[in-house]
Amino acid sequence: MTASYRAVKSGGRGFPKEAIGWSALRWFYALWFTIGAFVMPLHALTGWPPLPPMNSQARVFIDNLEASGFLSLILTADYLIGGLALMSRRTVPLALVLLGPPTVVICGFHFWLSHLYATAALFGAGFIALVWRNRAVLRLLWSTDVEQDE
Repeated sequence: MTASYRAVKSGGRGFPKEAIGWSALRWFYALWFTIGAFVMPLHALTGWPPLPPMNSQARVFIDNLEASGFLSLILTADYLIGGLALMSRRTVPLALVLLGPPTVVICGFHFWLSHLYATAALFGAGFIALVWRNRAVLRLLWSTDVEQDE
């Protein structure tokens, strides 16, 4: 899309109006995962911020994640790299690939363990919308008709 086309489509301002919503959604997830990358180790080391009240199944899951000693480190690194990658439009596909598995776990946790169905549905729907928005680039991951340099 050329700059002049973007200017015409956005009413002369140079930024398409529909892109504002997509940027806001992308930045919501970018900030959520980046902040989460700092909150997880802070909670593991100091107990702050305290976790919200949860049922026994959800508590066992969280306690086992923390007790493993390495899953929290992997999630922290994944959240940080993925969250920072979401901040740039160029690296959104990488971020979506990195953050897809943790997003599935987050949605599953809220759906099956904490029974916060709306949270699971909204968090998952927003992420799926970002994946859908970037489907053309992500299609390259499983497409066989891509020419390879040799």
